[in-house]
Amino acid sequence: MLCQKCGKQNPNDARICAYCGAPLISPQRAPGQPQYTQPLPKKKNRGCLIAVLSVVAFLFLIIIILLAGSGGKDKDGETKTAQPGESAAVNAAKPEREEGKLGDFNVTIKDSVVVENDGKNILIVTYSFTNNSDDSKAFMYAIEDKLFQNGVELGTVYTSWGIEEHYNFDNKSKEIRPGVTLDVQEAYELNDPASEVEAELSESFSFADDKLIYKIKISE
Repeated sequence: MLCQKCGKQNPNDARICAYCGAPLISPQRAPGQPQYTQPLPKKKNRGCLIAVLSVVAFLFLIIIILLAGSGGKDKDGETKTAQPGESAAVNAAKPEREEGKLGDFNVTIKDSVVVENDGKNILIVTYSFTNNSDDSKAFMYAIEDKLFQNGVELGTVYTSWGIEEHYNFDNKSKEIRPGVTLDVQEAYELNDPASEVEAELSESFSFADDKLIYKIKISE
């Protein structure tokens, strides 16, 4: 039995509240009806409410992502072109690669000639080398050159002995300042006197996959 004055719980057969001394009045009830007690307040199921709100927020986020991913495309999935009075993001056209550009440098083949020395056919290639970097660079340290004939790499000639008239050995090791162009030469020993040569040039000490490929015709 609850005290109607202080609200404390008392035994059902008590006549006076054991806490405040107020007389206890038993409510009228039908025969066989249980003694009146004040019902306990129901607890709110906050856990279920939080779970429902979390699911709704997650679904709403998914819908926003899907709508953002489909933006800028028509029903066929094609990128829209901006119309007058309308803006649309479009990819700029990829510029064409500058001829001979290789990283911070520009390398083209200017000339080639085959000479005979000590019974061997030597291919001398003249490169036009431009330094576009921020520091002084030399061709032999900036560019890695590999030449192939019938798929086999050609050996490099490291001396100008016997071919001094055709081969300038020094320029390839000379550093040039940024913006300067210099003709440099490299000499290679041919595997055979007639097959086409493929020159493969890349930037030294670079992780880029850029390469320049040049074809060199060999005349018998």
